[in-house]
Amino acid sequence: MTAADKIALVAAIAAVISTAISLAAFYVAWLTRRDAREKEKAESQPHFNWRDGADKGMACEANFENIGGDVSEISISTDNSDVRISINPQNHIPKNGMGQVSFQKRNGPRSFPVLFTINCKTKLGESWEKSFQLREWAPMPKIVEA
Repeated sequence: MTAADKIALVAAIAAVISTAISLAAFYVAWLTRRDAREKEKAESQPHFNWRDGADKGMACEANFENIGGDVSEISISTDNSDVRISINPQNHIPKNGMGQVSFQKRNGPRSFPVLFTINCKTKLGESWEKSFQLREWAPMPKIVEA
């Protein structure tokens, strides 16, 4: 092997090592960026902490605090035809903001659990929904994730 061949071999090995280091750096940067996006997405998700409420006979109110990210375009739905349901506010609930879900009994005995779903947009503009159950119509309504 001539001196020129040795220099060419060393240069080729150096190029391979340099390329491998560049690819590794690119991969680490990509992972870091992906992790940051996932963390931002997780932090933007709402989290409803159910608190107190009121039993008003044919109506029941359940108060919550959003201890997660800001949300907007809030709506609520149920398939239970025995209960009319609403949520306030509907336009925006910030982090640590308060809200209320109201249940209005139509006719007949109450059927439990009352399944309902809250829909909204996160501060990243993503659609979010979560289903819950009203298990008990009482001064302290019992609500759990469905």
